[in-house]
Amino acid sequence: MRETNQVLIHLLLFPLFIGLIIAAELITLIWINSSQFNINSLSIQEPDQVSNTLALGKELFTNYILSFEIAGFILLLAIIISISLTLRTRKNVKTQIASEQINVDPSTRIKLVDLKERD
Repeated sequence: MRETNQVLIHLLLFPLFIGLIIAAELITLIWINSSQFNINSLSIQEPDQVSNTLALGKELFTNYILSFEIAGFILLLAIIISISLTLRTRKNVKTQIASEQINVDPSTRIKLVDLKERD
């Protein structure tokens, strides 16, 4: 039981460290945006001078940065969880063992039967 707990603690240290880094990044972004960003000082350019991609990028990274970061974090968690679910070992799963298939004696694999002799 202690070995299982130690392995579990060891496996949880890395995701906890990554989560702390992401949380620190989000807190830093919120703090920087709230202290330096002034909505009234924004200048709006003419629509023909700004491409759609640039306008979308400015909109995402100015007005919706927190939502964008949270969505990215949720997607990152989904990727990590799906990979961890796929890579776990399962019991009662039939798999091929290629070395056993290659090392088989061909003379014992097929038995030829002459049907005319049986009659």
